[in-house]
Amino acid sequence: METVMTDDQLRDLKVKGLAKKLFALQCELADFQSEHCAYDQRDEIRSVILAIDHLLMRFNE
Repeated sequence: METVMTDDQLRDLKVKGLAKKLFALQCELADFQSEHCAYDQRDEIRSVILAIDHLLMRFNE
């Protein structure tokens, strides 16, 4: 028996997969920032981390 997914179900799976990838990237950026960045670069990376956080919050709405 073949399982057929609706467009909404497929979109939800894609969003969840993207959210997991974004969260992993956010964690990697935070580690990189704390270990390898010069002080003046930290604000730039922090803004990217916050932008990812904003996207993740929108996905969870």
